Amino acid sequence: MRYLLLALLPLVAQAAPCPTQTDVAMVVTPGFSCNEGDKTFSDFMVSDAPMGAAILFEPTGAKTFLLSLSRDGNLFEPGKVQFDYTVTATSASITLGTVGVDVPTIDPDVITVSSMNGMVLEPKTLINGGTASIEFHPPVQSVEVTNSSVVLNGDVLTSISNTFTQVPVSVPEPASLGLMALGLGGLLAMRRKGVAR
Repeated sequence: MRYLLLALLPLVAQAAPCPTQTDVAMVVTPGFSCNEGDKTFSDFMVSDAPMGAAILFEPTGAKTFLLSLSRDGNLFEPGKVQFDYTVTATSASITLGTVGVDVPTIDPDVITVSSMNGMVLEPKTLINGGTASIEFHPPVQSVEVTNSSVVLNGDVLTSISNTFTQVPVSVPEPASLGLMALGLGGLLAMRRKGVAR
């Protein structure tokens, strides 16, 4: 019975599936994490997010995924908006990360800087809207994301979004596994013969 409980423990500790849209107050709760496909999102920190702000989890294709901090069409107040979290993938490595900032008016008063795993995305600073990106060489399994936008008086910010692109982790083909098993079997048989003498 004890072994059964130990075997089930990882299943109990798994994060729940990510909802399509989650209130910011929920994701910043200590210990919150959620799963989307092979990815786990955790360690959220959001500052100066107004009432009605939400985190949107959106698969955008077979190999891409989008995560946004949004006011659902409303505006963020002037100040510094911080949106940080960690994403960890298990079956597909992350090769590319981007940030997109939605500023519906032309006004040079929203300044955004984003980093992933401590490296600043290029271009280093986004003025108003636009996108910045970073390629991971080699691909990574986990990314610590930091997004920081400064909204000055009279400006408009509706969302900050991150997109991740993945490639499958290479898995040995069944034929290769079979050859390796045969080789190990042969070595084991030779060792047994040597011990028997």
